[in-house]
Amino acid sequence: MKIYKKFNFTLRVYFILFLLFCSHYHYAVTVGPNNGGTFANVACCSGVAWTAPGNAQTSNNVWASVFLDYPPAQNSQYLQATNFGFAIPAGATIDGIIVEIELHVFSIFNADIYDNSVKIVNGGIVTGTEHAAAGSWSLGSDVIRTYGSCTDLWGETWTPADINASNFGVAISANSAGSIGGNTAFIDRIRISVCYTDGALPIELLRFNATADNTAAYLDWSTASETNNDYFTVEKSANGLDFEAIGTVDGAGNSSTVHSYSFTDEFSTLQLSNFPLVYYRLKQIDYDGKYQYSNVISVDLTGDENNLLTVFPNAASDKINLEVFSVEAGIANVEIIDAIGRVLVFNTHPINSGKNYIPVSIINLSKGLYFIRTTGRVQTWSKFIKE
Repeated sequence: MKIYKKFNFTLRVYFILFLLFCSHYHYAVTVGPNNGGTFANVACCSGVAWTAPGNAQTSNNVWASVFLDYPPAQNSQYLQATNFGFAIPAGATIDGIIVEIELHVFSIFNADIYDNSVKIVNGGIVTGTEHAAAGSWSLGSDVIRTYGSCTDLWGETWTPADINASNFGVAISANSAGSIGGNTAFIDRIRISVCYTDGALPIELLRFNATADNTAAYLDWSTASETNNDYFTVEKSANGLDFEAIGTVDGAGNSSTVHSYSFTDEFSTLQLSNFPLVYYRLKQIDYDGKYQYSNVISVDLTGDENNLLTVFPNAASDKINLEVFSVEAGIANVEIIDAIGRVLVFNTHPINSGKNYIPVSIINLSKGLYFIRTTGRVQTWSKFIKE
């Protein structure tokens, strides 16, 4: 008898309610995150210029950087990223903008770097409300800081043409106040997602679910209506960020009735051992080639109810502690993942056989539900709430 392992019930309810609310009633779409295409220093703040600003285009451990001394405190110039390649349809209403910046600081004195200024770029001009976050940058390893939300317009009034323009983007300036001696700020990647409402979406997605057994993942989804819907591409990811197409399913074209769809993703033994948590999304393609993405869902391929990972406290505002059990010494990779599958924090930790205790800072995360996953020597996952 096959034992089906459904992903966490709370997360599934969250996704279903989110899809029903956003897709069926409000026709909400989130596109991105897109990488910037053009990077430059923009004078501000009596600041120091960034070195190699173009290195902030992709996450590859080749960074844009700036050296800031102290005392006295120094600011950097704006590192400006534009040309994000959006194609928001005319007539859409822009609801919010989300910026993700992957960054860290290096210092031989364990000194701090802070946000000096984070602002939007509209029409090539740095403008809007200030979004600099509190707290120092991560020391030694990259973390992703998230600014804005699907309801945050950054103090600006937007049209689709504004977002689609090559001079739309974001700018960030760093500050060394409170540091001791010199330290270097690093930025590896800058990405933007845009949330908008379109009253003429090609489909109304009612649900998108996944279950799994020890041979395959079973995806199913349904639509309330479809307009010029050619087909769906099913995409898969091992980390929630990098997706690849694994199959297609024909759409109904034009319909005002409910249609249900399914897709089976068969696993190999290697997949089951290497990727216990897998992510899926749908890419819906129109007859004219236009497309949109669904939300990301995840499914646990192991279904193990074990005690390999304990998170305490389960709800916290600044730090959580992990109790990780391993039968052998090795390396544990710790990832924090948000409810739409984005990896926001990635760290590595040496572990011993038996119980290990790992503190993890969550001070830079927004409030909400998160999942924490360990890979490497110990492969398991749990969840916590940032208060």
